[in-house]
Amino acid sequence: MEKDFSPQVDQLLPETESLQQQGKLQEALEKLLTLEKQARMAADQASTGRILIQVVKLCYESREWKLLNEHVILLSKKHGQLKAATTKMVQEAMSHLDDTPDMETKLELIDTLRTVTEGKIFVEVERARLTRILAKIREDEGKIEEAADILQELQVETFGSMEKREKTDFILEQMRLLLAKHDYTRTQIISKKINTRFFKDEENEDLKLRFYDLMIRHAMHEEQYLNVCKFYRAVYDTKSIKEDESKWTDVLQNIILFIVLSPYDNEQSDLLHRIYSDPNVTKISLYNELAKCFVTNELMRWPKIEEIYGSTLQQTSVFSTADEAGRKRWSELHNRVIEHNIRVIAKYYTRISTKRLTQLLDLNEQESEEFLSKLVVSKTIHAKIDRPAGVISFQVNKSANQILNDWSNDINSLLGLIEKTCHLISKENTVDYECRTTIRSSSSRDYPEDREHCLGVSTQINEVWFEQPNTWLLTFANSENGQPLSKKALKKLEKEREKAARKAETAARVAQEQAANDTPDYSTGKYGKLPMNQSQERTGRAREDITKINASRAGETVLIRARVQTSRAKSSKLCFFVFRQGVSTIQGILATDEDKISKQMSKYGASIPVESIVLVEAEIAKAEEEIKSCTISDAELKIKQLHVIAEAEQRLPFSLEDASRPESEMEKEDAQFSRVALDTRLNNRVLDLRTTTGNAIFKIQSGVCHLFRDFLYKRDFMEIHTPKIIATPSEGGANVFSIKYFNTEAYLAQSPQLYKQMAISGDFNRVFEIGPVFRAENSNTHRHMTEFVGLDMEMAFEEHYHEVLDVLDEMFVSIFTGLKEKFNTELEAVKRQMPFEDFQFLPKTLRLKFADGIAMLREAGVELGDYDDLSTEQERFLGKLVKEKYHTDFYMLDKFPLAIRPFYTMPDPENPNYSNSYDFFMRGEEILSGAQRIHDAKFLEERCKIHGVDMKHIQPYIDAFKIAAPPHAGGGIGLERVVMLYMGLGNIRRSSLFPRDPKRLEP
Repeated sequence: MEKDFSPQVDQLLPETESLQQQGKLQEALEKLLTLEKQARMAADQASTGRILIQVVKLCYESREWKLLNEHVILLSKKHGQLKAATTKMVQEAMSHLDDTPDMETKLELIDTLRTVTEGKIFVEVERARLTRILAKIREDEGKIEEAADILQELQVETFGSMEKREKTDFILEQMRLLLAKHDYTRTQIISKKINTRFFKDEENEDLKLRFYDLMIRHAMHEEQYLNVCKFYRAVYDTKSIKEDESKWTDVLQNIILFIVLSPYDNEQSDLLHRIYSDPNVTKISLYNELAKCFVTNELMRWPKIEEIYGSTLQQTSVFSTADEAGRKRWSELHNRVIEHNIRVIAKYYTRISTKRLTQLLDLNEQESEEFLSKLVVSKTIHAKIDRPAGVISFQVNKSANQILNDWSNDINSLLGLIEKTCHLISKENTVDYECRTTIRSSSSRDYPEDREHCLGVSTQINEVWFEQPNTWLLTFANSENGQPLSKKALKKLEKEREKAARKAETAARVAQEQAANDTPDYSTGKYGKLPMNQSQERTGRAREDITKINASRAGETVLIRARVQTSRAKSSKLCFFVFRQGVSTIQGILATDEDKISKQMSKYGASIPVESIVLVEAEIAKAEEEIKSCTISDAELKIKQLHVIAEAEQRLPFSLEDASRPESEMEKEDAQFSRVALDTRLNNRVLDLRTTTGNAIFKIQSGVCHLFRDFLYKRDFMEIHTPKIIATPSEGGANVFSIKYFNTEAYLAQSPQLYKQMAISGDFNRVFEIGPVFRAENSNTHRHMTEFVGLDMEMAFEEHYHEVLDVLDEMFVSIFTGLKEKFNTELEAVKRQMPFEDFQFLPKTLRLKFADGIAMLREAGVELGDYDDLSTEQERFLGKLVKEKYHTDFYMLDKFPLAIRPFYTMPDPENPNYSNSYDFFMRGEEILSGAQRIHDAKFLEERCKIHGVDMKHIQPYIDAFKIAAPPHAGGGIGLERVVMLYMGLGNIRRSSLFPRDPKRLEP
């Protein structure tokens, strides 16, 4: 402020009020306008605001509404009009809206104020409130569509000065009008603007209930019954609802009705079971029984369901017979019962006749086939219909791998049972032998004659038995009174004899196998689990990197440490392994022989859990044919010794085989594989990193950092490390994380920008940093994170900021070339699972001006202003146009409009509407943003004022330029974006080690 006009304003205001009361309004306004100009030119914000308020007040008190409108427009258009003053004027005028004499006058004033506030961020809240008033007027007039269209102009979610509660209220009003207009598609889009975490505060419960009421209406229209259930669940979890039994009872009834109406899938099934386990469900017995019918794997007969539940349910609004929607939902419930019955049948039957199926479903043959086909198409069940035979089969066709795995598991289980049985038989034989020895000893000693008699009789029995078994039975099977046994008793004895014979045969076979297994273990010491490594010793024996193994080294013995990726026992004498080191894999064979590898060792090897770490001594052998499943395809390992270093104890949340399977296999029509979702991978990130693709991605990420650092070191750059905990937001924006710092508040740095420039002013001349960057942006997109790694550089230049562009150009070409030359193995590993087009770039990077990019988009039919910022979709489209015309995925865009760049950006000397700023793009997405920075302290202060930046927050930064700083420029690169876009990964979370976004803080 150059001069304070408060004394003059204090003197003039009472004078103008007196003139107005005397009817000299025009004279009063002229005096106010004269002083307003002086205060405005002196940048006296407070005085200017008071004057503008007085102008509005005097016009209102005189009821000169037309004059009020004219002066509001006139004052808002004054050159250099102060933002705060305009805001006060608009607020004052708005306070008189309800005092207008008629609707026409009110609409004229609203139109005036909306014209004044259009395109001005500092009065965006006032404009929003005016727009809502106008929409309400149109709605009251019955013009619903016009009211909805008016309110849709607002993008209140971008308003930084509006409170969250008011924002949410605006968005809910937009949704309500869209539903009234029957625009359900836009309602869905608008609803995404509300973050439901906002509703966790009890003070926002009224907004929460309004939101979910609107969402239920939308989902009901779209027949998205599972979503209706979820929305009712959110209502049910509201404190005010839970405290009122009548309310939660009604909500819980609707939850149950809509969950059973929802088509079956894993999510529906899980939610149904969680709802059924709610203790409150038991308090509404009829609905509890209905839920139980769908939870229990038993058949339901529709006539019985109608009889028990029909009268009650059809009185509800959900199944009301009074409207078409209710009757349709009743029919849908019948369909859900039929689908439930089919799933139960598929679970308990492997094959069933068509006739029997129709009987169980209470349908005719055609209807049964239709329902069956729907469930097969949705992959709920697997079934095949043989119409000529009238048979339906529910057996799932298994892949060769699944069959082998099942067979291997069955064999392992069988071997375990046999081992246990042999142990029990051996124990029984030992006990029996001891008993017999004792009896014989006693008989020989005390009853020699009886013993000889018994032996003689035994001999006779054996002779008769082998000649005529039945005769033996008749001869020796007498009752106690000496008479022959009855036919029934003889049959019973015959069965017992056959049973005993079978037992003896089985015992003999098991004993024989036991004897075979009891052969000496000549592999002792060559296998087993090693003691925990506590650095007990250091042998110094070299351990091999499997990437150096090939067929030319056949016959060599090597020692490797690796993970067991897979193991498959082909028989009790042969087991195949795939060992993994990083992205490299090699096949191992454990084969039983006569003197080195025992059956016990082979059995132990087959039992090692996958992902265990093992130490393997083996002989390199040339593969008889190419091993396509391993990266080392011309050689394999013949295992000599196999020891477990660390055993994987818990069951894996997913198999690495599924997690590593190529996308092409997943997309096949007959694919029977399990796709591992990205969220599942991120929740179990350590396991996911073990996949060859995961390992390769982060080796490539490391390579980008190494190439970036190496290039800059060679050009005399110095690596610096700037603070990440700072006293004020680093760029003055709202997207900043605040933290408690002892007894004050601090922030996480949004970028090292200001510190880089201060280092340049400290005569470091060329600096770079690799470090974390924090952005509190609630953006759940494929390319945004709240924490990422920034590759930042800044350098002083001699004459023109294009010197910096030349360095960046060379740097990126160096990085891209280095990735192709040094990391080709890793790139191929990623490409095997997630195929992508090779990244194309030019030896000299394409450099376009922003205006040229706008021209290309316009030629392609995109409507865009000269100074409009590019949206994400427009950036991608421009990238596509550049690729078609210039055959490159990488280019730079120079000379961005000044209005869309930060306050420290240097304006273009030839056209002040543009700036000396630039962005770099990969595959149509921005990966670097940079500019020439303002290095003159006074000019920097001017730009701060224009952007409304509070200079006291960045005073040390401004002071650094007051002691003279060289002209400089630089940029910031998102490491994860570069990696994602280079390989076309599709989601930035794949290229972040442990990603952080608005919904993820773990692991």
